[in-house]
Amino acid sequence: MSAARVQTAVGEAGDLNLVYRLVIAVALAVTVLHAGDWEALRYVTSEASLRFSGAIGMPMQRISFDTVEWRGQAFMFTTGCTFVHVYGACLPFLWTRRRSVGRNVVTLAAYAPCFFVLNVLRLALGDIMYSIGRGVPWEWTHQIATGVAYFIAWLMIFEWHRPASERER
Repeated sequence: MSAARVQTAVGEAGDLNLVYRLVIAVALAVTVLHAGDWEALRYVTSEASLRFSGAIGMPMQRISFDTVEWRGQAFMFTTGCTFVHVYGACLPFLWTRRRSVGRNVVTLAAYAPCFFVLNVLRLALGDIMYSIGRGVPWEWTHQIATGVAYFIAWLMIFEWHRPASERER
């Protein structure tokens, strides 16, 4: 793809530097957030998953602060299971330069619980598909559910940036 075509795809401003800054910001946010241990978030995520799974008829037992057991199989919640990296990747896209820092911080804070709920639903979807998959590997069901959640996350971002006049239609 030529540079001119990329600039056209970027939008009206045609600011290719914006694309570079976004790529760098996303990579930096994901790297920094994924490097953390996030023990508290891993526990909260595993607890929410444990309780939600029990509510939908898939009772699990806690083995440790970040590990649950279902039907004799242990599932450990790692940093990737918290969705913190997905939230981090979306931060540069949620930040709007024409808004104040305070308003941007409120926006970022408002999206955090949305991503948490989306993640718990993602984990439950993977669990449900695994339980009814009859031999389908857990990794496959987990990755399918993750792909669906990524798609929904990006839809949330695009909806955020859609002009209000278009949202009212």
